[in-house]
Parts: sequence; structure tokens; C-alpha cells
Amino acid sequence: MKINTVAIAAFVRSFGLIRTLNFVRFLVEKVSNRTANKAFKKHYPNIHLPPDYIMFESFGLDYSRYYLNGRETCKWIVDEAWPFIKLENTNILDWACGPARVVRHMPDFVPKSVALFGTDYNLKSILWCKENINSVTFNHNSDQATLPYDDHFFGLIYGISIITHLSVEKHQEWIQEMYRLLNPGGILMLTSHGDNFKSKLSREELLIYNSGQLVIRGNTKLGHRTFAAYHPTKAMQQLFAKFEILKHEQFDQAGLSYIPQDLWILRK
Repeated sequence: MKINTVAIAAFVRSFGLIRTLNFVRFLVEKVSNRTANKAFKKHYPNIHLPPDYIMFESFGLDYSRYYLNGRETCKWIVDEAWPFIKLENTNILDWACGPARVVRHMPDFVPKSVALFGTDYNLKSILWCKENINSVTFNHNSDQATLPYDDHFFGLIYGISIITHLSVEKHQEWIQEMYRLLNPGGILMLTSHGDNFKSKLSREELLIYNSGQLVIRGNTKLGHRTFAAYHPTKAMQQLFAKFEILKHEQFDQAGLSYIPQDLWILRK
């Protein structure tokens, strides 16, 4: 008998227990990845790693994926940005940086003239970042769409799987804030839950998605990994109306062990 995981998750979410289920998942990963994580620490003894639960909340409890995949993602961001902007003498923001999975590697891929910043609503993540990552200036923010930077301060802002955990209202508010922060000609890079994730939706959610509206799974903490948003192309085009859409890529998931998110590259 096939188990309907979508229905089970919806049932758990309806009782406000999705974060409890998420913590159980953390414990399972801690046990199942114990050997591999121990091997990573032995092979990379000088790498500073965040506490296990902080890492899990941002990306999963896999030391190799946190560090090595974070480095690959950093290079990918820079490679995607270069055709549209010269990353020299500018400021770069990792929006919702978590425990610096990506931005800690940025000094290896951008000129020294670039100033790096990271911001996140998780205070524990930011405190860890400030104590362990010296090449980036970190800021703790609330869930309100207001950051302590001047207008037109950044040449590049990127958010990897960030709008995937926002309410409809917060989509609008945060995109407005990103627009304020970018200098004219600046680039905003975001990833989203696009058509590849339609298989994750219930019948009712699919009807909403196919009508061009955002699908929101809430009843949990806004911004947490258990809060999910799904993004049809029509809704995204409306959301990004003030930007020039330079690129929208939906990646082929054939042969992958995960479902790839869409990439959006926007110019102010």
C-alpha cells in the first residue's frame, strides 16, 4: 500500500505539530549521518562547523554537504552573476545566510575589493557566524522586512531557498526591501519552488498553483524550514514587476537525488 506522505504531513501540520516532526527528523539524521560526519571531521579537523541543530535547520545535518556543497553553491552564484554584473568594488549580501554555508566561501571567488555581508533572523546562527567567520559582516534581523543598510547599498543580493519559507505578505514586503537595498543596475538572485515541486502538492494545492497563485503551507513559524511556499511562474512575474527579469531557469531533475529549485536573476 502506497503511503500518502503529503496527506500525513498536512494532517500533522493541521495540529501545529510539524516542528515536532521536524525535530524527530533531526534526531534520525543525527544517527544516520553519524559515521559520515565523524569521517568528515577527521578529514577536515580545522573546519569550524556550526552546532548540529543550527546546521540542520538551514540545510540538513550533513557536514560534507554543508561545507563542500556550500562551496559549490557559492561558485555557482558567482558564475551566474558575472555575465550580468562586475563583482568589483561592490557590496554583496547573503540574505538569510543561516550559519554561513555559502557566504563563508565567497572570499575565494570574488575580488578583494568586494565587501561581504550576511543577515538572518536566527540569532543563534548569527552569533555563531560572528564568532567563527571573520571575513563577513553579520547582522541579526527580525521577521520584519527592514534591514539596517542604506538605500542602494548592494550590487548583488542573493537568497538561496529563502522566499520558499515566506507568507504571501512577506513575499511582497521583502522584495520591496531588496529593491530598496540594490543600487541601480544591481542584481537580485533567488531560488524558488517552481514546477518541479508540483508533485509535492495536494490536489487542492495544485488547483491554486495552476491558477497562478502562491501556495502557502503555514501553521508553523514563519521563515522556518517547515513553513513552505510554492511559486508558479505567473505569480513570480507579478512579484518581480519592478525588476527586469534577466533569467528564469527551471532545471531538469532527471538523475538527481533531490528536486531542484528554479533560479531567478533580476536587475533593478
